[in-house]
Amino acid sequence: MQTIQDTVAMTGSNRYGRPFDVLDARKQVTVLVEVLGDSHLHRKKPVSFKTKKERARFSQQAITELRRAGLNIRNVLNLGQRHIQAIVDWMLASGMSPATIQTRLSILRWLTTAAGKRGLVLSPDRYGIKPDDIGRVYVAQTDKSWDGRGVDSAAAVGRALELDAYAGTSLLLMKEFGLRLTEAILIRPRVSDTGASLVVEEGTKGGRTRVVPIQFESQRQAIDRAKALSVGTRGGALVPPGRTPQQARSRIYYICKKVGLAIGQVGLNPHGLRHEFANDLYEQEAGTPSVVRVASRIRNGSPDERARHVVSQALGHKRLSITAAYTGPRTGATPPSSVSDEGES
Repeated sequence: MQTIQDTVAMTGSNRYGRPFDVLDARKQVTVLVEVLGDSHLHRKKPVSFKTKKERARFSQQAITELRRAGLNIRNVLNLGQRHIQAIVDWMLASGMSPATIQTRLSILRWLTTAAGKRGLVLSPDRYGIKPDDIGRVYVAQTDKSWDGRGVDSAAAVGRALELDAYAGTSLLLMKEFGLRLTEAILIRPRVSDTGASLVVEEGTKGGRTRVVPIQFESQRQAIDRAKALSVGTRGGALVPPGRTPQQARSRIYYICKKVGLAIGQVGLNPHGLRHEFANDLYEQEAGTPSVVRVASRIRNGSPDERARHVVSQALGHKRLSITAAYTGPRTGATPPSSVSDEGES
């Protein structure tokens, strides 16, 4: 990944028209995000819009918290260990979830690398973070789908369709095709429908296109509904006219609450529909319910392996082990090192 010193923004070719090192810290962060915000920290590929937006938000928040702590940082080029420690102390004191702490440590690594200080952010234990503070369970122990939480997903989505055609249709596509929330908003159904399959391209993580077969009448009905609704929308997506994708996302969460879902409870959010799709698909391919759906011993063998491959491809994950976050563990499996999905919404 490049640093700000490698770009012309350093000498003044930026939105402020001034050399980077004379800008205040907030403006510097704005420039860093604009110039380097979509750069992956370790690989030569772009990150998602969501990641870039989160980098901007948290980096500005970190500057605010440093000032509140009496460390009025004026130049991000001068960030040091005492600043990182202060930010970590604030995160721990704020009671952030382990997942949030992990994500924000990654943002700090990006921020300091972009500022030309690669390696400034050390391992978590150097800042007094215990393994339990950031430990995350990557293997599903329970069924996180709506049905698995006692909610009739078909009925709930039906009520959502009655309240809002766009929000309901996005939820329906998540249920029938395992889409992430962003994918279900940005998809262009009239382009994505090949007849035999749905090509998922817009809004995917890492820009990885995938193909989900259309096997059931319910899937065909869902995509036909989406195609009809997308006529006249901007770009043919499922973003309602006059609204932004972010407003469409907020509307979906609002509709979920209106149909009686306790948003925030494990599984009862739009992403639970993706879990439902994954477990339904696993059962279809393996001929037996997934581990999280039945009280049985962990399975292994060719049917399990084949089913996990199919689920992994349909969900758009490159690593087979990621399916454990949806369908549960398997004998001899190593938990995924990270699961970053929208949610993965």
